[in-house]
Amino acid sequence: MAELQVSHVSKSYDGAQILEDISIAVHSQEIVSLLGVSGGGKTTLFNVISGLELPEKGNVYLDEIEITWKPGNVSYMLQKDLLLPYRTIEYNVALPLLIQGEKKKNARAKVQPYFAEFGLAGT
Repeated sequence: MAELQVSHVSKSYDGAQILEDISIAVHSQEIVSLLGVSGGGKTTLFNVISGLELPEKGNVYLDEIEITWKPGNVSYMLQKDLLLPYRTIEYNVALPLLIQGEKKKNARAKVQPYFAEFGLAGT
């Protein structure tokens, strides 16, 4: 089973069909890229996967657990830099934990291992 599974997702806005019967499976250690024209539904799909949008049809699963319309399980970064420019990289990475009420010191400690993992040690 895929770690991330998008199953038969459809989504429309104001009668315009944006996604129609989309299914994607992403497995461990796999890198997937979505390419398409502006307005083709890429961001809408990411919003459905991350739980920010509810699809009209279909489901999203993470490790075989349904996460459709359950934000906080998957996050993504848009191509456009929307980080807080007046904050450190560490603060921006820890921001989701801080929003969830994690103490600043604990959040900083939790994100530190990821810098080395993604080749950003010393940042």
